[in-house]
Amino acid sequence: MGIALRGFRCKLTNEYILPNANNLSSLKKPPLDYESIRKEDWKNFVDKILSEDFQEKSKAAKQKRAKNVYNNHLGSIRYAGLLHKRKLDLGVTECEIDRNEA
Repeated sequence: MGIALRGFRCKLTNEYILPNANNLSSLKKPPLDYESIRKEDWKNFVDKILSEDFQEKSKAAKQKRAKNVYNNHLGSIRYAGLLHKRKLDLGVTECEIDRNEA
């Protein structure tokens, strides 16, 4: 549930709030796709996203993310699952797998 909520907030931020950050009049009401969001909650959310504190944290997180050399693309199997899969595919023991190629 938490991941879905985070994704939803990210979608609202990137698709509705940040593109219209200079046009605050368009941010007074929730998007038409999400009319079920109460105006009071929408106003609080917009205020939070456009706050200086949030913008600083967002910028710092983007800078940290940009420094990440090895992008995680393993998904839910993780590294141990990848080694196990490679072991089964190649028919070798774990010691024989070159970890640089995994």
